[in-house]
Amino acid sequence: MKKNRLNFLWIIALVFLIIVASLSVFAQRNSRRVTEYNRTYLADNTEKMAEILDNEIQNGYSNIKILSELVSNSLTGPEFDISSIQHLINNSVFDFMEFADKDGMDHNITGGVSDATDRKYYLDAKAGNSGMELIYNSRATHETLLMFYSPIYYNDEFVGSLVGVYQAANRITNILSDKFFGELATAYLADENGRVIASSKEFDSNVEMYLTDLAEGDEKLEKEIESAMLVEYEKNLMLPNNDVGGCIIKLPISGYYMIRSFPQKVNETVSGQTNKMVYELTAFVVVVIGLFLMYIVVFFKREHREVEKAKNAAESARKEAKKANTAKTAFLFNMSHDIRTPMNAIIGFRDLLEKYQENPEKRQDYLDKIKNANDVLLSIINNVLEMSRIESGTLELNEVAGSAEQFGDSIASMFLEMMTQKGIKFTKEVKVNNHFVFCDPTKIRDVFINILSNSYKYTNPGGSVDVSLEEIPSEKEGYVLYRTTVTDTGIGMSEEFLPHLFEEFSRESNTTDSRIEGTGLGMPIVKRLIEFMNGEIEVHSKRGEGTTFIITLPHRIATKEDYKGQIDKSIDPEIFKGKRILLAEDNDLNAEIATEILTDAGFLTERAENGKVCCKMLRDAPAHYYDIILMDIQMPLMNGYDAAMEIRQMGDVEKAEIPIVAITANAFDEDKKAAFRCGMNGHLPKPINVKGVMEELSIIFRQNARK
Repeated sequence: MKKNRLNFLWIIALVFLIIVASLSVFAQRNSRRVTEYNRTYLADNTEKMAEILDNEIQNGYSNIKILSELVSNSLTGPEFDISSIQHLINNSVFDFMEFADKDGMDHNITGGVSDATDRKYYLDAKAGNSGMELIYNSRATHETLLMFYSPIYYNDEFVGSLVGVYQAANRITNILSDKFFGELATAYLADENGRVIASSKEFDSNVEMYLTDLAEGDEKLEKEIESAMLVEYEKNLMLPNNDVGGCIIKLPISGYYMIRSFPQKVNETVSGQTNKMVYELTAFVVVVIGLFLMYIVVFFKREHREVEKAKNAAESARKEAKKANTAKTAFLFNMSHDIRTPMNAIIGFRDLLEKYQENPEKRQDYLDKIKNANDVLLSIINNVLEMSRIESGTLELNEVAGSAEQFGDSIASMFLEMMTQKGIKFTKEVKVNNHFVFCDPTKIRDVFINILSNSYKYTNPGGSVDVSLEEIPSEKEGYVLYRTTVTDTGIGMSEEFLPHLFEEFSRESNTTDSRIEGTGLGMPIVKRLIEFMNGEIEVHSKRGEGTTFIITLPHRIATKEDYKGQIDKSIDPEIFKGKRILLAEDNDLNAEIATEILTDAGFLTERAENGKVCCKMLRDAPAHYYDIILMDIQMPLMNGYDAAMEIRQMGDVEKAEIPIVAITANAFDEDKKAAFRCGMNGHLPKPINVKGVMEELSIIFRQNARK
């Protein structure tokens, strides 16, 4: 019996040793498996990060070329001030931007100037090339910079080099600073020669550091790193003090190199947890084999969850990267679609018009549809330009005395017939004590046209749109508050979408889904304009029930006399008959259109192909031959501004004082001010609005008649 017990004990001891040995072997293999898995995960993640870095660098190349082309196309002379594109800089992908002029002097946005004649971004751009220059220990900031550059031209004349800058310690370091399971992974980005550009770890970028320095004197590892830099795919490396090691990869587009290492702490933690489990399981085996086996099951389940967690983290990172790439193209996609829709309509109906010219009914129908499509296209372009002007900070408040009733009637008259034709009941109500106030009619008109246009588009036949204006007291002396409520019974908006209503390019249903044109810029413009005028806007909406907008704007109180003093814009056709216009326009098509419109109104029209010819025709003409000049701005040989100034300096006083009206595509407030500074009497934007042209000419002729 005793011998049997001893044998049993020996068997138990042997089984125990076998189990312990098995557990020990298992622990070692499991540690190696965890290490191998981490190595594979590191290689996959490094490849994804290399793609992100390459895309970021490629994005710099693409954006600087686009910006330089935009600037070149917008130049009106061979001079360029980088502060003039502040709005583009604010919205660019670059950390900051600079401009090296044709003489090699570098200008930054704060007014600083430095010598760049020895810099590649100046010399290469001067030679007509675009590219990137990597600068270590920059002169100004003593940091590593990625300088993307592209030349700027004016009429094929080199103006300078536009430079967009990535700060390596900012942009690249943020990308490299990725974490594995909560721990920062060490990563280095190096140039073609292996010199480190940026790292997720702090290092002195002004001291040269190379990837081979990571070998810490290990000659074999140094040669392995040098060898790995010669291949085009990722390669694992054994780094000092790191069980998993690292991964080196060559970025396929830029040719740079990146080394990343798996956090040793994470690997040690996982391995340590495994060993701890082995000890616990061994202790449990001493007590009961069953508990040991149960714990093994628990262990495997836990390991499976860790693997699944890692997979989910990798998938989330992939989705985030895809989302970022999608966001880059969202704006261009929306604009491309919304612009192509009316353009396709114009082209299509133009072809049909050519085919059915002899059919009056179809001809008129096609002309009406071409006009509607043109209005939509112009609205889209105006919205984009308006948003650009708002963001650039060039808006100004132009207040004049106005009548609440008259303004309400003018807005209502624009929409009443449209609403009636669609079967929408349209009502307006005005309840104010102070009928005359100072306001900016253009901006207020833009606000309510946007809001009422949406009410019209999204309200079905049989619905209603109500506009109510009431006056509420203001705490500021001499001011009143006008509160306008626009209520419709349209399709409404969901509660989830309302917080995004005033975001740029945000639409609950896009143009394709809803069949309703729009860029998603109308509501952001409305909010910006209202806030610019120190007002407030509230929105209440429910899907399927309708929408209510409440706009509150402060106004300085005016008198009836203030209002009567405004310029009369009524049009008297008789005033145009026999008047001779000198039209300065270099574009043949624009000149033909303008001539037809003016001739139809009763004018006699003569054309000058540029500003120089215009001045000569006026100088050579008899006294009182021309009554007014319509002047384009951008023309060859002599532009409209220079021509206007030359006319104002003529020795013949009668000719020097002839009325001049700018009629140009330069339609911003600053363009209007520039026209007046040059001595012009008026400013009209292109494309030509016949009613606007006639109103402006009527005002000028009446003013001259009073003189």
